[in-house]
Amino acid sequence: MPRMSMLALLLLAAGCSSPAPRFMGVSPQVTRVGPYVFDVYALDGEAQVIRTNMVALPDTAEVMAAASVAAEQATGCRTRKGGVSGDAALVAVRLACGAGG
Repeated sequence: MPRMSMLALLLLAAGCSSPAPRFMGVSPQVTRVGPYVFDVYALDGEAQVIRTNMVALPDTAEVMAAASVAAEQATGCRTRKGGVSGDAALVAVRLACGAGG
């Protein structure tokens, strides 16, 4: 029985999205791009994009490209050149917003 409890807890945590302290208090925009669902937290030209759905063996480059699109859709800004970093679960996106960006 303890194994089942641990499995249930792990599955529950897998769908959770907790932003970095800098983004605490920011409401996420839930965005779907292709097979991926993301919570996008945006603040001051930066976005933290967290994939919230389960995908078997996700391709990191594909997830990062989709996360960039999700950040753009959620904010109306564009991704800065070279402004995407992270992995298949958590992606940081630097954004250019407005005429000066």
